[in-house]
Amino acid sequence: MPSSVECRAKAADLSAMAIKERDPKVRAQLEQLAADYLRLAEHKAAGLTMDISLPESEADPGPQETKH
Repeated sequence: MPSSVECRAKAADLSAMAIKERDPKVRAQLEQLAADYLRLAEHKAAGLTMDISLPESEADPGPQETKH
């Protein structure tokens, strides 16, 4: 996982890209990504972590065998 400093740098890069972007949809997506990276940076700086693991029932069981 990137550090809070790296997340803030990525957010700045995305914001700069958004300013130059002519397509409004792409610009909005870049702005949203920048905001998301800033939020992630704040979480990192606060020492917060996110548990993104799936419950056992939803976890990917891996490759399935097929019977012929």
